[in-house]
Amino acid sequence: MPTNFTMAARLTQQEIDRTVARIRSEYDHYVVHFLKTAEVKRKFEERYTDALRNRLDLTLFLGAEINVVQSLLAKAKEELSRPAPKPALPRRKLSYAEQIIEQLRAKIKDYPALGLPEHPEKSPDVDKLYGTLRWFRKELWDHLYPTLLMQKASPELFAADSELGLLTLQGDHWPKEIETYWALLNGKAELSQVARAQNRCLLLGGQILQKIKRLLEGTALGKPLIPVEQAVVNKALSFIDRVLSDFRLKELVLRS
Repeated sequence: MPTNFTMAARLTQQEIDRTVARIRSEYDHYVVHFLKTAEVKRKFEERYTDALRNRLDLTLFLGAEINVVQSLLAKAKEELSRPAPKPALPRRKLSYAEQIIEQLRAKIKDYPALGLPEHPEKSPDVDKLYGTLRWFRKELWDHLYPTLLMQKASPELFAADSELGLLTLQGDHWPKEIETYWALLNGKAELSQVARAQNRCLLLGGQILQKIKRLLEGTALGKPLIPVEQAVVNKALSFIDRVLSDFRLKELVLRS
């Protein structure tokens, strides 16, 4: 069958029969050799039946149908000649410990980061916790502190504000504990030293949140708060509880 089929003259009935048989044969080859669905051949038969019923010009109709089946065959041959895609390598099954770490990392992924530079051994917990402390101070504590001063000023309140300030230095300034941890991480310190500095950062963060939590819970013992102030206190308490849980700080503080 020629690649570009054209029919200059009208086909005789004998030529029509031979052409239809040839088209059917090409469809059979397409389906069997290239493992295609027989739906394409069935649709041709439907179109051929409609053409007979509507008395279409079979010379033009069959010329178009030959081009259709040849296009299908050419496309199938091209697909067959393409190299098979390399199978994706199966993902290594995580160990139980790795699964636990992955679950814990997922809990803190949406917390704001302090912005420590990239380092293969950097602790996401430290970076996220100190970013979260900065957010807490700016968005909640700075609004709560004046209210707490008016409600019940105390040495504990002054100390908590001072400690939180030292742990949430703004801009490019890092708290002293973060500076120490980062210097050890980038130096030639032993892993045990880096781990102790990392745990100290987490411990101090957990301790200040626990102190602030106790102060906020103690507001019920002072002057009654107006609803708006109480709503902020409740929001802060809820946030602190979530941070202590997601960063696993309750156990760390209890062990200290």
